[in-house]
Amino acid sequence: GTVSPKIEGRLVFGDTTAPTITIASPTAGEYLHSDMLTLDFSAADDVAVKSVTGHLDGAPVSTGQEVDLLALSLGDHALTVDAEDFYGHMATASVTFTVVASPESLTGAVARFVADGSISNAGIGDSLMSKLASAQASLDKGKSKPAINQLEAFISEVTAQSGKSISQAAAGLLITDAQAVIAGLG
Repeated sequence: GTVSPKIEGRLVFGDTTAPTITIASPTAGEYLHSDMLTLDFSAADDVAVKSVTGHLDGAPVSTGQEVDLLALSLGDHALTVDAEDFYGHMATASVTFTVVASPESLTGAVARFVADGSISNAGIGDSLMSKLASAQASLDKGKSKPAINQLEAFISEVTAQSGKSISQAAAGLLITDAQAVIAGLG
C-alpha cells in the first residue's frame, strides 16, 4: 500500500541536518511605534518539518500574524523561531528589532486614536496634529529647539485632555513617545 507523507518522511535514513529557518519580517532595524507589522517566518528541511513555532518577547505568535506595535513598548523586541524535523533535529533563529518614536509615529498614533475614539474630540485631534506638523517642519529645517518647544506644547495639551477628550491609556502612550522624541533631540 501507500505510506502517508508524515510516515514516509520518517522512513528516510541519514537525515542529520536541522531545519533551516527564514525570518523575512521583521528584519533587524527600527519600526515606528504606530506601525502594524506582519510577521513572516518559515522553516525548510531536507526531509520534512514537524513544527515551527514563533515567540515575540516570549508570547506565542504565528507567521502571517499582524502585530500592532502600539501594543509594544519603545525599545528592543525579539522574535524567536524554533523548528523541529521528524528526526528531532532542532533549530532556532531570532531577530531583534527596535520600536521607536518620531513625529511621524506620533502623527500616526493620533490619527489612529481619533479613528478608534481614544481621542473623542476631533478638534483636539486637529490641534495635536498641528503641533506635530510644526515640530516636523522645524526638524526639517534643522531647528531642534523650536521642535522641542512644539513637542512640549503637545505634551501639555495631551496632559490637560487626559481622562477627558483623550483616554488615559492613549494619553500615556502619546506623552511617553513625545518625551522619547524630545530626549532624542536633546
